[in-house]
Amino acid sequence: MNEQAGINPGCEPGVGAGSVDTVGADGVNSRHHQAQPTLLEQLGAALAFIRQQMEGASLASLSGRPAQVSHARAAANDAQPVGYRLPRQGTSHARAAANDAQRSLGSPAQPSPESPSQPLSPAGEARLFHPKVAILTGSGLSRLSERIQTDFSLDYRDIPYLPATGMRGHPGHLLFGHWAGQPVLGLVGRLHTYEGHTALQTAFPVLLAYGLGARVLVVTNAAGAINRDFSVGQIMLIKDHINFTGQNPISFNNAENLAEVVARYGTRSGGLADDWEGGNTRAKSEPGASTAAFPNEGAGLDMTFAYTPALRQRAHQAASELGVTLQEGVYLGVRGASFETPSEIRAFRLWGADAVGMSTVHEVLVAARLGMQVLGLSLLSNMAAGITSEALNANDIITISAASTSTLANLIEQCLASARP
Repeated sequence: MNEQAGINPGCEPGVGAGSVDTVGADGVNSRHHQAQPTLLEQLGAALAFIRQQMEGASLASLSGRPAQVSHARAAANDAQPVGYRLPRQGTSHARAAANDAQRSLGSPAQPSPESPSQPLSPAGEARLFHPKVAILTGSGLSRLSERIQTDFSLDYRDIPYLPATGMRGHPGHLLFGHWAGQPVLGLVGRLHTYEGHTALQTAFPVLLAYGLGARVLVVTNAAGAINRDFSVGQIMLIKDHINFTGQNPISFNNAENLAEVVARYGTRSGGLADDWEGGNTRAKSEPGASTAAFPNEGAGLDMTFAYTPALRQRAHQAASELGVTLQEGVYLGVRGASFETPSEIRAFRLWGADAVGMSTVHEVLVAARLGMQVLGLSLLSNMAAGITSEALNANDIITISAASTSTLANLIEQCLASARP
């Protein structure tokens, strides 16, 4: 897929990508070309599907059930070898995408509730869940979702234009519920560029969270420690990152597409940095200071404060309250899927990197472009290549990450609990 186009995240070949197959009266297949949905149209179709599911469900009667099902699947998925995913039942992603592509392109039979001319009913709007915080889980960290009091859940694969996750430790669920009194959206499992997705596709869950109202992103990952002063099992608070993936989700016309997303969905306000005692300690120029549309094109491209200082300050305070050792450093993102060589690790150390992984940077770049507040946490699951004499093993990394999840969950919970709901 052309990264420059970058406007069809999650589309399967031939679905929502400019053509559809139909069968004529003579029984002969024919192909009709139609305009390719824009990023805004794809996001609108996905959000419409989610909101239709929420409006049609009684959250009170579903409370607890989806969480139990999701957690059981997450645990089973983590038990499989790397690269294996449990088969799922449910709506075909290709069919869902095709159906919603038709709706997003103006089918009069099924108008989208995302359209300004087709608002949800007052009763339906009242039933919608508006998360404040989105929490994205990294490799082996899906059991963080057990802390969420889940009211409603959806599988990634059933949501139009959202690809299904493909790796162990990434079950692929949206969980709507509460954690420590905060309305949260659990993004349980992530997408990677090494799976064949573009940079913007990997950040599509973040776009969904933003469209649903979340203005804070807590992003977690499993990372290899480059800093020799760090230890396996510790947590590193990300203060900055180095994007060494060779891709940027806001390059070319993606920046314009994201500006349209901000203009359409950037009306909700509020973030955790504003809710703690002492008020907002962020710099006024920091992304996240305003959730309205950016006054100029360059305002959302500054990455100086991509990782919100006030959230980092609160994370240190929470770690101190819990008696948890919290390191702080620079995360370097690579594409993967192979681990780095010892020579690469030595080079990365010279660049100032403290940990390395195969995710996070694209999601944070998009979140910063949208003006979201970001808290980044890396669970140090291994020492990077060459630091010890041991070879790296992906299964061991997943196992170590899963075993240390409770410490990371306690830290996130302490951060959430200190803010006003």
